[in-house]
Amino acid sequence: MHIWTDTFIYPIAVFLPAVVAVLLAVPRLRRVLIVLGPLTALPALWLAFTADTGTQVTVPWLFFRARFGLDPTAQGFLAFTSLVWLAAAVFATGYIKKDDPQRGRFWAGFLLAMSGNFGLIMASDVFSFYFLFALMSFSSFALIVHSGAADARRAGSVYIWLVVIGEAFVFSALLMAAHAGGSVSVTELAKGVAASPDRNLILALAFLGFGIKAGALPLHVWLPLAHPVAPTPASAVLSGCMIKAGLLGWLRIFPLGVIALPGWGILLIVLGLSAAVAAVLVGLTQDKPKTVLAYSSISQMGVMTTALGLGLLVPEKGPKIWQVIIIYAAHHAVAKGALFLSVGTAEMRIKGVAARIGHLVGLVLPAAAVMGAPLTGGALAKGGLKYCAAAVAKTAPVAAPVKFLISLSAVGTVLIMVRFLYLIWPRRHADTAPRVSTAAHLSWTLLVIAVALLYGWINFLPGLPVSIKQGDPGLSLSSQWPLLVGLAISAWVILSKFRRPFSFPEGDVLKVYVRVLTASREAALAVTGKLAEAQQRLRVRVSDIFFAAIDKAKVIETTALRLTAWPVFGVVFMTLLVMFFIVMKL
Repeated sequence: MHIWTDTFIYPIAVFLPAVVAVLLAVPRLRRVLIVLGPLTALPALWLAFTADTGTQVTVPWLFFRARFGLDPTAQGFLAFTSLVWLAAAVFATGYIKKDDPQRGRFWAGFLLAMSGNFGLIMASDVFSFYFLFALMSFSSFALIVHSGAADARRAGSVYIWLVVIGEAFVFSALLMAAHAGGSVSVTELAKGVAASPDRNLILALAFLGFGIKAGALPLHVWLPLAHPVAPTPASAVLSGCMIKAGLLGWLRIFPLGVIALPGWGILLIVLGLSAAVAAVLVGLTQDKPKTVLAYSSISQMGVMTTALGLGLLVPEKGPKIWQVIIIYAAHHAVAKGALFLSVGTAEMRIKGVAARIGHLVGLVLPAAAVMGAPLTGGALAKGGLKYCAAAVAKTAPVAAPVKFLISLSAVGTVLIMVRFLYLIWPRRHADTAPRVSTAAHLSWTLLVIAVALLYGWINFLPGLPVSIKQGDPGLSLSSQWPLLVGLAISAWVILSKFRRPFSFPEGDVLKVYVRVLTASREAALAVTGKLAEAQQRLRVRVSDIFFAAIDKAKVIETTALRLTAWPVFGVVFMTLLVMFFIVMKL
């Protein structure tokens, strides 16, 4: 692209959604702007497929000389992010009703979050990245509390508390990383962190701050609360795009391919695999389709966390693992976006046999991709990850079990996807149920087609030369045994009418956190109360001593006054004089 085109297209791609969100405050323009809202995602989508990597544009009047551009990592993220945002925005035009009193607020939050998400991907400097990351995070609050119901307010409360905490960690990590490297460029942060004496502190702050957004274990509690209450198009971008912002933050700060960090590598592998398995176990006990999908997203983000950990064990494998992470993120974003939108279409009436058959195919295909079925993006992503795990294990024996554990987690993925399909499988709708709007149907179909083409499309993803030597499109028994085992277990559970022995509440360990915080607060209040009582007793004791000293001082003062009286002084003086002479005579 020409330099003058670059100068304008980057700021337009970043801030056009935000400008439209601000203009929604004008009532006369609101109706037209809502219809045109989805078009604000097109500049970012166009940039993702046409921009030259390495090009940077400086906006002198914005922030601290804001810089925007695309490196291969940003270009890969922007491609799937802009596609899912576009589909979700089109879906929202038909999903959010015209008589919804909060329609304007929803679109304002939606477009601001879109602007922040696009901007943080294209941001080339730390300050722009942080501001736009915060814009996306805080704007999402309006999407979560949209319905105004009690559970939505509760989910929003948990979310905003974690966002505030996470932003503090992210801000600290970014500033320390920039200071360590002597540069505010986001592409140079990892090198600075690798050489910093405060490396572990920076990485801990980054893991916690970005981990909240990524739904990492044990910071995931907001996800299963937010997804069920948010409108369907909002859930699609929350799970498909926004949690990937946390993953992008990790890729910017963790020195993948730069230096070996075995301690951090093992920690991320353990946490990632734990999330991949535990989230499935909890998700299988849920009854709401979007809650099941939320736990599935936590599990899949755990797999991506594991991939990052593998890269920190053997830096020479960093470039390959980087490719796997981008592939996995793209596959998960598109497939999970389609699955969330399918929840909205399943609630509506679909007329015609052909339309119903097409709808069933559209339900099954994204779920099959997440399972890792042959010739899908999921097969490519999972195959690449297993290849990398085996390659890392040759140099780092500690990673030897990882390949098998990834396959084991894939069995859980099959189980949770079957659970989702069981819950969402179309039932007979009443005639009063709303019909699928044209906008909703077209946008959902767009993502389903993207899922179908993803296996071939990934090979042409901008800035992503796929050179993973897996050579297996997911057709061999060695790569498909998790799918077969998962389907066999699912069939047995359904046919035997197995009843689950227990269930977990949405948010699982959130209640534990609340109890711990409540107990800590009560303990702090008890200690504070005891300190206050001790302080009061000390104050009383000091007062008693003080007033007693004053009383004694008054006695001394009275005695001194009496002694200074002349008659008394004379008697005392004469007595002392007589005693002096007696002593001298002795």
